[in-house]
Amino acid sequence: MKLESRISGVDWVLLVAVLIATIVIVPMHAKLVHFFCDDAYISFRYSQNFAEGNGLVYNVGERVEGYTNFLWVFLVGVLMKFGMGAETAALALGIFFLIATLKLAAVLTYRFTGSVGWSVL
Repeated sequence: MKLESRISGVDWVLLVAVLIATIVIVPMHAKLVHFFCDDAYISFRYSQNFAEGNGLVYNVGERVEGYTNFLWVFLVGVLMKFGMGAETAALALGIFFLIATLKLAAVLTYRFTGSVGWSVL
């Protein structure tokens, strides 16, 4: 069965409305709520040292593990290695993972309900 035959007109309107709202709201939210908890800067320091080739350390020469979010520190560090600032990298990763989570939720909801309308919500 083709996808077009399974999606009703109401589902298409709902899908387009949610996509437009997401495209508009997510960047606005990221810009307006530009807030980082002070603990984020601890991770940024580890990421910076990692990006500069000093390893996952807070201070160069001190081998102390003071982070609990290895993957986040690593990913921010990789983006910093390519010239992105820590805050920008964190925002970009946050938006990317938000969109990925929404997509995963939509796919799983569609698989369980069979309705595009419910999966969009």
